[in-house]
Amino acid sequence: MATFANCRLSGDSQKYITIWYTIDAAPILDELNKPEYQCNHPPGTHAAVAGGRDTRGFWLSTDTAYYVPPFCTKLAMAYLQRRCRPRGQLCGRSKPSP
Repeated sequence: MATFANCRLSGDSQKYITIWYTIDAAPILDELNKPEYQCNHPPGTHAAVAGGRDTRGFWLSTDTAYYVPPFCTKLAMAYLQRRCRPRGQLCGRSKPSP
């Protein structure tokens, strides 16, 4: 399990996200528990608010519900981590033996 601040992966809000994953994804996703993925911005400095409602009654979290591209990249890396060998190389079909 990892919990990190959305703003540390280029999100507009502080919104903390918790994800659960298998041990296979841990080499990539455990990193999100490190201090550099926890919010260190002064209160009130984020461009967006992830909680509450606006003046028309709509949830403010709607605008921050998507996963930002850097987080999607981390998820893809974790997925590939398990499926690719040797570690760190992209998957590919091997050439047939002569």
